[in-house]
Order: sequence, then C-alpha cells, then structure tokens
Amino acid sequence: MNQPPPKAASQSKLVVPENTLKKKVGHGGFDQKALARAQHVIENNTIDFRPIATGFVAELDKVLAAINAIPPMPPAAIIPAVMYPVMQLKAHGTLFHYPSITRVTQSIIDFLEVVPRVDEPVIEIIKAYRNTVSALIALQMKDENSKACSDLCQAFTDVCIRYQKLRPPNPA
Repeated sequence: MNQPPPKAASQSKLVVPENTLKKKVGHGGFDQKALARAQHVIENNTIDFRPIATGFVAELDKVLAAINAIPPMPPAAIIPAVMYPVMQLKAHGTLFHYPSITRVTQSIIDFLEVVPRVDEPVIEIIKAYRNTVSALIALQMKDENSKACSDLCQAFTDVCIRYQKLRPPNPA
C-alpha cells in the first residue's frame, strides 16, 4: 500500500537561473589602490575613540539599568541586549588603536556565549567588564601588551573562568 512515488528523472530538467547581480556589479577583485588608501586611513586614524567608546559604555549602562528596573528585563533578553554594545566595542577597539579594549571584550564574548543562564554573578561579571572597559578608556590604555593592561585583562578573564568552573555550561 505504501509504495514510493514513481521516478520522474527523465522529466526533470535542470534550470540555471540568470545571475543578474553578477551582471550588474561585474566580477573580479578590489582595486588595489583603493585598498591601499583604505588601509592607510585606518592605520593613520587620529579620531579620539574615547567619546565613541563612552557611548557604547552608556548603552551597556542602559541595559544594566533595565535589568534592575521594575519590571525587570526578562533574563532571556539580557545577553542579546548586552552583546550589541560589547560587539561594537570589540569591532571598534582595534580600528581606533585600542586593541586593549578588543582583548578584554573578547573575554566577555567568550563568556557570554557559553553562560548557561543569567543569574546575579553573571550580571556582576557584566558590571566588572563595564568597569574594566571604562578604566581602559579613562587611563587611555591602548597597548594590550603593557603590564597594567595585561594584568587588568587577565584579572577579568580569571573572573570569567572561576564562574565557569562553578557553573559549567549547559550541554549542547
């Protein structure tokens, strides 16, 4: 009664759609002169990153305030809300010659990606991250390899590791 449908291989025809996007934009690589100019602008960027970074920290402060508001932010919404300013800080850190911010931000991203649930210690770690980034900005710690920056970043990473040892991530 349950027979497979008859094969219609002889009736099938492969239709390759026209690649209209490729026709519009062409094909090939980027102009090497344009790439060199863009790289030069990035490397010689003199824009003060501190006001930009402070704006992202303010966004993080809004999320932290919403967590403690009445009614509080739902736990499922906390990590996505935190990730926006965090990802912006990571992306902009090295671009604006603050690899120290990119380094510490990678630690919180790694932490938030595996945290099993948002509880009070996770919120405290997010606050510690916020304070760490604020210190890096205020002290203009750009060099990720300086002793002070390395110590600060390592201390933050150690906090994340201690939490993960106490509360292993949920199995996938």
